[in-house]
Amino acid sequence: IYPTAIFFVGLLAYANSLGNGFTFDDFAVVVDNPVVAEAKLLDVFTTPYWPGMPDVGHYRPLTVFTFVANRILGGSGPSGFHLTNVALHLLNASLLFWLIGRMVRDEHGAGFGALLFLLHPVHTEAVNSVVGRAELVAAVCVLTALALYIGASEAEGRRQRILLFASVLLGFLGCLAKEQAALLVVVLIGYDLMILLRRGTRISLRRFVRFDLIRYTPYVMAVGLYFVIRSHVTGAWLLPGQPSFIDNHLAHVGLWERVFSSVDTIGRYVWMLFCPYPLSADYAYNAIPTVSSAWSLPFLASLLLVGSACLALVLSMRRKWPAEVGFGVLIVGLFLLPVSNLLFVIGTRFGE
Repeated sequence: IYPTAIFFVGLLAYANSLGNGFTFDDFAVVVDNPVVAEAKLLDVFTTPYWPGMPDVGHYRPLTVFTFVANRILGGSGPSGFHLTNVALHLLNASLLFWLIGRMVRDEHGAGFGALLFLLHPVHTEAVNSVVGRAELVAAVCVLTALALYIGASEAEGRRQRILLFASVLLGFLGCLAKEQAALLVVVLIGYDLMILLRRGTRISLRRFVRFDLIRYTPYVMAVGLYFVIRSHVTGAWLLPGQPSFIDNHLAHVGLWERVFSSVDTIGRYVWMLFCPYPLSADYAYNAIPTVSSAWSLPFLASLLLVGSACLALVLSMRRKWPAEVGFGVLIVGLFLLPVSNLLFVIGTRFGE
């Protein structure tokens, strides 16, 4: 019943997006992009995501390829693009239903989690905006790669090798959709740790380095290959230059001010999962004020949230809380950290 519910409920929730037009970044990346408009398939993998703007630092050829496919199969109108986004979102919810079911062995819990993901308002921009396709395609690749990895762990011989190869390939394709998919290898490590904790197996760092680390090597090599290609096309591993003051003012403040503001960003992301209001398609300069003091309320509140998450992770590692809780906290924190501007500056201050 849940797969059927996911299809019809999701379609009903996002049916109103099918009549939408293009908006914001859709024009630069899709409508006015000569690679998409003229269906230049050979140029998809040799040009940056933002046409003629390698300094932005984005390289997402698989996402652009899906835009070209939309253009060839459905014409230049927006309806086909929006329908594809909705279909991808339904697919992600279905994959999540399967994965949660395998992890918790509870169909109702898996169904609730998948429907919550499907209908959560924070995904509105990713589904309704055509350029949100990057998140959707990357999620399909990461979730499928994880599913294949789980299948490989239960297989043997030739079937196991095929499933692992397919998983690595999907991980690489995920990077070509959006760079956050590079974190797949850490997701796999987290999944394996969750399984060990559930079984009551003693976790040894020395044994992990000597015997288990090699299992993730193909994934690391795939990510390395992606960044080599990316640097060749854009001119840098990450950002070729600083973003503008309007796009991300954290690139133009002092170190501690950026740290305080980045922790505040993480807290805002977590809070948005529980209270997704208000939502915005644009968080350019001054939409979120810079935090300049460690004693500011936003920073302290976010620090409390981050500390609570770390405590939950520690309790799970010590088997005082369910391993699934720790895995969930790890996944959320893992994907929030790179977009928080804490480790390095990215192109924007905040985004849903």
